[in-house]
This record gives sequence, structure tokens and C-alpha cells, in this order.
Amino acid sequence: MLCDDAVSLYSNLTSLSDWDLAKAFASYTLKAWGLGYYSQCFYNSTCMREEDSGPVAEGARSWYWIKCTQLGYFQTAPERGLASRPKGVTLTLLLEQCRYIFGDDVKLISQDSVDAWNAKMGGGSDLGAERIYKTAYSDDPWKMAGTVAAVQRQEWPLAELSQPFMMLTCDGCGHCGAGVPANLATGVVEQLVAALTSW
Repeated sequence: MLCDDAVSLYSNLTSLSDWDLAKAFASYTLKAWGLGYYSQCFYNSTCMREEDSGPVAEGARSWYWIKCTQLGYFQTAPERGLASRPKGVTLTLLLEQCRYIFGDDVKLISQDSVDAWNAKMGGGSDLGAERIYKTAYSDDPWKMAGTVAAVQRQEWPLAELSQPFMMLTCDGCGHCGAGVPANLATGVVEQLVAALTSW
């Protein structure tokens, strides 16, 4: 899908503008996710603030809670260079969004709380964890953040049978399995269940 929208760009690589690249990415986003992608509750802070029960609260709002109060997986823009996010998407702005969604009484994430979390959970350290089943999806923009070491199993210190890894490759297989066809999703679940029951 992404390749379909990028093919036309290859014939004039030297004369492409940032606008040409943005239009190609917008075309891909429209085809992959549909017209309502950015208008859904996940991208609407007021909706996120008001939806405190049901599917939004159980999924997206709870993820925001974890980001805002515990983990801080914020997608900020880099200070320099090209980026897919506007330069104004800063940590300060995202923390203001958290405060808007959850209110002034909620203790938001800070450098101190991040340091405490990493000390408690091990941060990026090898703690000798076992029985972790890792899945990744070919079109997930986050896959390289979580699977580089897993893909290079022979170099990974946790490279044991108790650390199974599955990379599902298919057109449109996105983050957390979004866009995975039902027949492939069933296979993913079957492999996960097989690993879990073997432990």
C-alpha cells in the first residue's frame, strides 16, 4: 500500500518538494486508515477527556493514562531536521494535553518518575527475564524501536526458547496488529497460545 503511493515519486526524485512527499504520505494514510482516522477519539483531546467508560476508556484513554502518568511514550518532534511531526509537538505541549485530559489533580510523569520506573523495572537492562512472547508487524512504524535486538536473536542475551519471536509480514500489518487480516490474526493467536501453554 505504501509502495503504491511512493512509486510515482521515484521517477522524479531530484525535483521532489516537501509538499510532494506530504501528499504521497497523506494519500497512503487515507487509503490505509480511511477518512475518519484523525477525527476519531484517540486524536481528540476533548473526546478523550469526556469518554470515561466504554471502548474508548478501556483502550485509548487507558493508554493515555499510562503515557501521562507512568511511561511517557510521547511522540515529540525532533528539534532539528526533517520530521513527520510539526516542531511544535514538544514534551511541554504533550504534558499540557495530559493535564487537559485528566485534570490538575493527577500527578503527571516527570524525569524523577521516569528514573524511579526504570530503577524498579530495569529500564533497558537485561534482567534475565524469561517467557516473553514478542510479536511484531511488518508495517508497524514502531517495529524498529522494539524488535531490532529480537530480530538479531543470535546476538541477543535472552536468545532462548523461552523467548519466542514472531514477525508477521503482510501489506497493512500495522501497530499492535491493526490491519491484520482475520485469517492471519488467528494464526498469531494460535502461536501465542501454543507458546504460553508450553510454559
